Amino acid sequence: MTLGIILFINVSDNRKSFAATTGDYRSKASGYWSSISTWETYNGTSWVNASAAPAQTDGAIEIMPGNTVTISADVTADQITIDSAATVVINSSRYLYTNNGTGTDLVVNGTLNINGYLTENINSTVEVNGSVTLSGSATDQIGTGATFTIKSGGIFTTAGGALPTASGKWIVNSGGTYKSTANGEALPLAT
Repeated sequence: MTLGIILFINVSDNRKSFAATTGDYRSKASGYWSSISTWETYNGTSWVNASAAPAQTDGAIEIMPGNTVTISADVTADQITIDSAATVVINSSRYLYTNNGTGTDLVVNGTLNINGYLTENINSTVEVNGSVTLSGSATDQIGTGATFTIKSGGIFTTAGGALPTASGKWIVNSGGTYKSTANGEALPLAT
């Protein structure tokens, strides 16, 4: 009887509770990345209101289902996961820089809308299991040794934004989709 209650409490909180470490962040509401009211952080015992927005020196960053986080000021981070039914929007003229940290630096299980710049720094990794849209005025930049992988079920749609065309940076797995809605666009050299 006690075991069933403990499992119910842990499972109902959310799956991140099991693996949270001090310094991890998760969204608690929709809002701007730079706003502390968007975030909570794990203090080693429980999730508490954040005193600062997450950055590259923090732990894992999770955008929770139902939340939309908007980047309206440049951000550098790694270990970002956009959950299914969660969204990140990079505003026009704003940057999301992914740093090479522990594990995958950006996992898109939900939605990523790039209206500004997604810049993968040296050796960083992005995996798309959900949906990424690159607007016509946006740019996706991939640094030396960095990779962008569209996994099975993942969809990348571009409306004519700027993409890197060097080989070895783009990987489209079986079941992944790259879609261009712009005429005359240069395609990335993908594996």
